[in-house]
Amino acid sequence: MENNEVEEYSEEETQETATSAEETETQEEGQEETKDWKAEALKYKAIAERKDKKLQKEEKSEPNKTNTENTGLTREEAIFYAKGGDDETLALAQKIANVEGISLLAAMEDDLYKSKVASMQEEEKKKENSVGASKGSQTGAGHKPKPIGKMTEEEHREHMKKFVPEMR
Repeated sequence: MENNEVEEYSEEETQETATSAEETETQEEGQEETKDWKAEALKYKAIAERKDKKLQKEEKSEPNKTNTENTGLTREEAIFYAKGGDDETLALAQKIANVEGISLLAAMEDDLYKSKVASMQEEEKKKENSVGASKGSQTGAGHKPKPIGKMTEEEHREHMKKFVPEMR
């Protein structure tokens, strides 16, 4: 009987250890789940903080830059075009500004710039006012013949005599 008792005892012991193992597993799972969501929350919080810091740095650096990405123009160029400038005169004003070390708007007030723009405008007016070459009248030697399909038989023979020497 002792063997039976040992067997019974071992079965009871096995059941108790299995029950306690299941309880510890569920407790550990509960702790892991608690730790998991806490860890996830901390991770996402850290990511959000890094993004906020990055955005704040970008916002601080943006006001110092001239916004040329959207329009392609600087502030001075926009004012230049508003005052009636065009691409050719802009290039001239930029050259003057670079050589003399002044701003673009100050270059517009420079005497050299004003005289060059005035001479450019005079040349344009001369080109507009000049009379083009005459294209000549359409009568005489330059007269185009009738299309061959619309010629009469006699007109066709005359036309062939002019252009084919063997037909004469």
